[in-house]
Amino acid sequence: MSKQKIIGIFGCEQTDLCIYLASILENMKNSVLVIDNSFEQKMRFCIPRPNEKMNMITYKNVDYTALCERSLWKTEGYDYVIVNLGSWPDEKSVTDCDELICALNCEKCEIEKYREFILHIEHPVSVLFRDFCKSYMSAGGIRKLFVDENCFVLEQLFLPFSEADECSRLMMQFEGYRNFANLSKEFEKVLFHLCRNISEQDYKEVLMGVRRAKRGECF
Repeated sequence: MSKQKIIGIFGCEQTDLCIYLASILENMKNSVLVIDNSFEQKMRFCIPRPNEKMNMITYKNVDYTALCERSLWKTEGYDYVIVNLGSWPDEKSVTDCDELICALNCEKCEIEKYREFILHIEHPVSVLFRDFCKSYMSAGGIRKLFVDENCFVLEQLFLPFSEADECSRLMMQFEGYRNFANLSKEFEKVLFHLCRNISEQDYKEVLMGVRRAKRGECF
């Protein structure tokens, strides 16, 4: 890579998404730093760490840290820096990111809140709707509600509700992250698509990264 990319992820329940993307990018032979700047700090439960206090943990060849100032995001030696911006990032943090992903649930109040936020920050964003009930909900209706007069939404991805995905997200906080072998095929496709967009790499390179990360491998 010729230029470091900072990927900002915000919204609802995006901690697992940050970890999965970091694992795939590392398995594509990239150096990756993940920063948890969220209020909840859920990542500390997901990544195994020693008893002694350390500012940075390296796990599966990905570096993890938390509550890092914006001035320190552009750290040399990393191809990608993934920042968990929490539920409501400040505007300066948003402008420091090369790419933004907003992970949402499908509650109307959340959709309307983040629609206004994206209009306000005037920064291109990819939107991922999690726990979409495809048997009962209309993707077209949500798409229309969110995109009308909002030219800053690059794309909208819909991830159907999956008990396996939700179990993986929750159990990671109790047992630590190991792999994503039990994720739904729909989630795998979303991860592949996002990594393809982020990295702009060949189909085969991204597919290799997904398959290795799924098995819990790293370089």
